[in-house]
Amino acid sequence: MIRWALGYTPGMSFYYGSGQPPDEPKPGSIRETISIVVAVFKVMALPIGLLMGSVLGLVLLIYSFTVSPWLGLGLLILGAAAVGAFAFWERTRDPKLP
Repeated sequence: MIRWALGYTPGMSFYYGSGQPPDEPKPGSIRETISIVVAVFKVMALPIGLLMGSVLGLVLLIYSFTVSPWLGLGLLILGAAAVGAFAFWERTRDPKLP
């Protein structure tokens, strides 16, 4: 009685199947693996490149300050001028901005 209440039915197989568990899906091929890796690298290339470039720039700035304080200050001024020039270029590019 308890087995029937729990849904146990001896001799019943998978929905009209042979009673054997389904076959395991075949493992992915190397082409599938490479296509997934390429897709992930395409998505992550720009963020990883920006992060690595900023870390490299920071290391270069610290190294330039160890060589000469004037060289480090010059690189800081050059970076600030580049950001300012980019901001000016963006502002003049769109005539709708105030």
